[in-house]
Amino acid sequence: MFIIAPEDVEIEALNQGINRKDLEVPHIAILTFNRAVIDELINLCTLKEWNWHAGKFSPYCSSHKSWKGTINTNDVGVFFPPMGASPIAAFCEELIHYGARQIYLLCASWSLGKDYLSKGQIHLPSFAAGMDGTSPYYCNKEFKVDAESQTLKAIAATLDAMAIDWKQGGVGTCEAFYRMTPQLVDEYRKQGCLSMENGEVSALYALARAHNICTGVLLQPYIDLEKGWKISFMDDTYKETCRLQARAAIQAAKTIIENES
Repeated sequence: MFIIAPEDVEIEALNQGINRKDLEVPHIAILTFNRAVIDELINLCTLKEWNWHAGKFSPYCSSHKSWKGTINTNDVGVFFPPMGASPIAAFCEELIHYGARQIYLLCASWSLGKDYLSKGQIHLPSFAAGMDGTSPYYCNKEFKVDAESQTLKAIAATLDAMAIDWKQGGVGTCEAFYRMTPQLVDEYRKQGCLSMENGEVSALYALARAHNICTGVLLQPYIDLEKGWKISFMDDTYKETCRLQARAAIQAAKTIIENES
């Protein structure tokens, strides 16, 4: 159907003598850009650095670094992925091709104001809205895509059980970081959004719908758009919330595994 597919990456790797087994990824994949999340996952899952061979043959993007560990007896792969909607969509296409069936993104977003998402709160996006450039290629023609329901419910139950401070609501998209305006922020508030990001959530939610996989996202603010950019926002509270994001994702993954067995 399409000119280039993840199968082409596999063919190139096999032609270069790579064993098919070395291309496989665990059933559970966690993506994050945050060092504090990775540090917590190292402790929770006994992660070890892992050289995933498939990334060397990707024509478009690959992870900056990867680790492998376990959740109980189930393998888990953790990736520092490329940033942005288009690269992360391509990267996840390859993860899915090589075996991923649960994909979690744990990262930060831009709060629409403290009354919407305050410092240290976790945002569970129930939908992603906005004119992003990637998800329409996965049939998101209306520029709004809902979260995958099984994972959304598992994460919500986990956050409640852990007594974590969290909110559920939409996330808006702006792929041009320095072109956010008060008008755009207000439009997203009216749609029921709590924060904004640059399109990865839309891409992942659309991808989950296209491939029928479990996909969950946990956000927290590192910017309050009512106050602008302050590096001091990313303090110990931010790091502790990173750790909570990691714990919640692991528990949600366990819940989904148990429900499938």
